[in-house]
Amino acid sequence: MEPTDEVQRRRLRELQANAAEAVSSWRLEKLTVPDLLLLLRHDPTLQQLVRSLNAVATPQAEAVEGSSRASDQPPIGSPILAFAPPVAPPADPLRQQVGAELSLLQALRTDSKLASEWLSAEPECEGRQLVRLIARAAQWDVVLELWDTLALRCKTQQRAVSTTELNLLQGALALHNLRWQDRQAALLECQVGADYDYRRMQRATPSGERVRALWLPGLRNAGAEVQKLPLVQT
Repeated sequence: MEPTDEVQRRRLRELQANAAEAVSSWRLEKLTVPDLLLLLRHDPTLQQLVRSLNAVATPQAEAVEGSSRASDQPPIGSPILAFAPPVAPPADPLRQQVGAELSLLQALRTDSKLASEWLSAEPECEGRQLVRLIARAAQWDVVLELWDTLALRCKTQQRAVSTTELNLLQGALALHNLRWQDRQAALLECQVGADYDYRRMQRATPSGERVRALWLPGLRNAGAEVQKLPLVQT
């Protein structure tokens, strides 16, 4: 429907004629607010375009309004285009199930020496690194080598094993134990304050007759054989 005012009719025809021409030949320098309102009210082409945009935006607008009502917030007036807030991706159940192993992998990555020995020198995705970690830790000899590395650090630096290092040893032991059903390898500890006994402990300090601190737990294999004595400060 055309406007009743003759001035508006002429302006509408001018705008419509200009829109039909190639962009390079457009003569108008700018579109004013009255021009836009005039087109929205009376130009069929623009009205059809607006209806099409609203049809696309309706599901998103309803999602926003539903969210506002659920949170007791007054709904915001629907614009021509409305977009729903981003939805977080669903949690990966497999990633949750191997959370402990992924934490072990992350701890291993923070130890440059062990990471260089246990992981590939070539860039690998997280999944491949996890598989490689599990394959290595399943071997008892690798667990023993890890213990030797940690024991050497404790003796050289005259300190107890760090929390991260102990977590690495415990995690590797847990992965190795997945091989067994009715038996398990385990850590060996000793009582602080007990008399030092070379048959049950390994001393990391030059002298002393009593255990002052446990620096590194020992290891017992799945056959209940003691493989590494606890490393102690006396």
